[in-house]
Formats: sequence, structure tokens, C-alpha cells
Amino acid sequence: MLLGLTIIVLGSVALGAFAANAAAPALSYSSILETILPPSSVPDEDPASLNASTFGLVLSAAVAAGDDAEAREAKRWLLGNARLGGWGVPYELDAFGDGTVTPSGTPFALSTALALDGLLDAGISGPEIAMSAAIVKHWAESAWSSTDAGGFFWFSLAEHDAFHVPSGSAMMAGVTARMLAEYPEAFESAERRLLESRVADTFAELAEMGPAMRWPYQADRATPSDLRQHVNVLWGGERARDAGFAPPWTRRQAIDSIEQFRHGTGVAVWPDDVEMTADLRRRRVSAHWTAGIGAADAFTGTWGGPGYDADLRVALGSSVGRPDLTAYALLAVAIDSQSDR
Repeated sequence: MLLGLTIIVLGSVALGAFAANAAAPALSYSSILETILPPSSVPDEDPASLNASTFGLVLSAAVAAGDDAEAREAKRWLLGNARLGGWGVPYELDAFGDGTVTPSGTPFALSTALALDGLLDAGISGPEIAMSAAIVKHWAESAWSSTDAGGFFWFSLAEHDAFHVPSGSAMMAGVTARMLAEYPEAFESAERRLLESRVADTFAELAEMGPAMRWPYQADRATPSDLRQHVNVLWGGERARDAGFAPPWTRRQAIDSIEQFRHGTGVAVWPDDVEMTADLRRRRVSAHWTAGIGAADAFTGTWGGPGYDADLRVALGSSVGRPDLTAYALLAVAIDSQSDR
């Protein structure tokens, strides 16, 4: 009886996977873009999830896809919504569940890094260079904590968010390194030394925290990074490597580390050996799954490694999208359209 039940269950899983594959949409830049920014949308009236992270990723994707019109619109939105220190989200947030509420608009490390990465992909000049340089200097001076191992950029510019969240800190370090490499004239020598030390110390801290290339979502908490957050750490590292820094892993190790998230023939939200809780289970088939696979595919499309487009098709067809998370899939598809992989 048990054997028969096992066969039925396995058969149901196989049929479910087949159905998901059959229903999965084609990977089209234009069709994914329409789910993120419908043609009738007006940027100033977008819902809360259409924030700087969304537009930063859309800008990078539009540049990769050669979509000049969308690139202009995304860049216009980012420049028009920049604040001292970068970009945040248009709502209050108690990010760590500790009762401290970060005000609407407070710049966040990850949002700011994604926005700057998009602007750098598109190309900046004149006042845009000065603005971008001022942002990375502001983070280095006002949102940084040093430790015995190195240091980290805070989760946001609010002092009560002075926590080490590896994904945001690594991304901020990566875009800081990129600014130093691409626009060295924007910094005085003392500023360069400070920024270079911040980049180096960020990755020294990450090496101490994750010697096996496995990082928690937040230092001193047990919750692991999901696939998107893991790839954000890798992305920041490879941006820094391209800018002349030496992250504490090789590019091959970075690419191979994504396979920690493989379950059987597919790639999942969580590493395969994580003990699942109710909260973790809720993300397994969700926009977070789409974002993680999109981030992984964009990463390997940029720096080499296996493609994850088959997994991405299934994720897009199986979960309800959210613009700032679906935008990772858009970037992956745009990069793949330029790739010989």
C-alpha cells in the first residue's frame, strides 16, 4: 500500500512539473516588461512596488536589450526620484520586526545600488556623475560600521537600520567599486582611499561570515539568504573584481555556489539542505522564486556559467509576479538575448 501511495505521489509531482512546464510562458523581453510596466502606467502614479529597485533593473535590462525608449524613461524616473543618499521605497517599513519604523523615502542600500548600477549601465555625465559620486561617498561616511574582520554598509541610512544584511552591503560595495573605476575623476585622493577601504573591508567581512559561500540574510540571525540575496552578494563581488578589487572567492566559485540551490533537476528559492519553516515554505513558489532564478540567470549570462532559462520559464508560469522582483527576470532575458550561451 505504501509503495502504491509513493508511486501516486511521485506521479502527481511529475505531472505537476510537466503541467508547469507546459503552461510556462515564452521568455520575451517585451511581454515581461508589460507585466512590470503596463503601457498605460504613469510612473508618478505607480504602486509601491514600482520603486527604485524596479526602475534600476528595468534600466539595466533596457540597455542590454537595446530598448532606447524604455531606457530613457527609466533613467528619467531614477534621476527625478533621487534623494541625498540615493533611493528608498514609498512606504514606511519595519524591516527587522523590532518596532523601529523606517520613514518612507529613506534610502536603502540595495535599492540605491540597483539604481546606480542601472544608471552606470546607461551612462552618466556631468551633474549625474557628481550626484552618483556624492551618493557613494555619503554611504561610506554616514552608513558604515567597522568590525574586527572588516565592516559593512548599513541596511538603510536610518541609524536604527545599522545592521549587516550581506546582499545590500555587497551590492553597495560593488557599485562603489564601479564608480571608482569608471569615474575616477569624481573623487579626490582622500575620498578614493576611503572608498577603496570600504570596498575591501566589505568583502573581508563577508569572507569571515561565509567561508563556505553561504551567508545568512542578516548577521547574527539564523534565516538564510534566499537565491536572489545570495546572487546579490556574488553580483557585488564580481562588480568589484571587474573594477580591480579581489573578492575572497574566484569567479568559478561564485558560479558554482549557485548550485547549492538545486533541488533535483531544478533550482529553488532555498539551499537544498535548509530546514524548512512555515515562513520559508511560503516563498518556495512565489515572486521570490522568479527573482532568484532571474538573478542567477542574469549573473551567469554576464559572467559565465550555466543558463537557468528553463527554470525561469517555470517560475514565471507558476507564481504571481511583483514588479520589483519580476524585474530580475526581465534583466536575465535581456542579457540572454545578447549572449551566445
